Amino acid sequence: MWRWACIAWLVSGCIDGVDLEDRPCPCIEGWVCDGERCVRAGDAATDAPADARISDATQDVIADAVLDTPPDVADDVPGDVPSVDANLMGCERGIGRAVIFCDDFEAALAERWISEVNTFGTATRELGASGRELAAVTSTSAGEAAIRASVSLTGELWMRAQVEAPMPSLFTAFNRRDAISLGDASAPFLRATVGDERQVYLELDGSEVAASRDHVDGSFCLRLHVRLARDATGFAELYLGTEQVASVVDVATVPGARDATQLWIGIVNAAGPTELRVDDVAIDAAELSCP
Repeated sequence: MWRWACIAWLVSGCIDGVDLEDRPCPCIEGWVCDGERCVRAGDAATDAPADARISDATQDVIADAVLDTPPDVADDVPGDVPSVDANLMGCERGIGRAVIFCDDFEAALAERWISEVNTFGTATRELGASGRELAAVTSTSAGEAAIRASVSLTGELWMRAQVEAPMPSLFTAFNRRDAISLGDASAPFLRATVGDERQVYLELDGSEVAASRDHVDGSFCLRLHVRLARDATGFAELYLGTEQVASVVDVATVPGARDATQLWIGIVNAAGPTELRVDDVAIDAAELSCP
């Protein structure tokens, strides 16, 4: 009878005075297993039960496994970074897409421009603030300094150019410089020009149709939005940056039976010595922002 009472007493944990030091596990309340032996709570290396503890050997195995685990591949993938078309070259790479026509004048003129008009003037590449640019300069009142490139353009288009048109060395009452104009092999007939009175103009087949009210100064971005048509469905809108400064609607933007087969830039029929600088020319069916 005493033996069974003692066992019940031990199991119930009611004998606090029993010394279980170094007794085999399991242990009663107030004692914990440390390894395979009982120790008083608080004296063990860890208060966790034996089956929750990890031996040093096991920890070494886990550490080796962590070191051998490859990093999460997803961590190396940048989020929301736009892809860049590796096939884009030159100025198209700066625009971010392929366009109908573009030239930042970093390459030689002969690679893009098939014809040059230079009478008492020059049109060549020079080093500008942002790299190479077209520099057209005339020296007399009969001077011309223009280049043109073959194009095949129809319908609705956007054209843009970065332009600088310094005041001429001699004052002239009227002098237009073609920042970006369309025409045939003989002359431009849809023109976006800069005058020496510091305004920008729209001109159709030799006649001024609209002009900006404000004067331009220094280097500026000029954009032209047009619909090429031989009837009154044509239009042309001229922008300085994002601001529309001149427009003409319900007109034939391709006069007569001529096609717009040439892009013109430069000085044509100057009224005196003058200068024009153009860079980052582009044409596309979709809207083009400033460079």
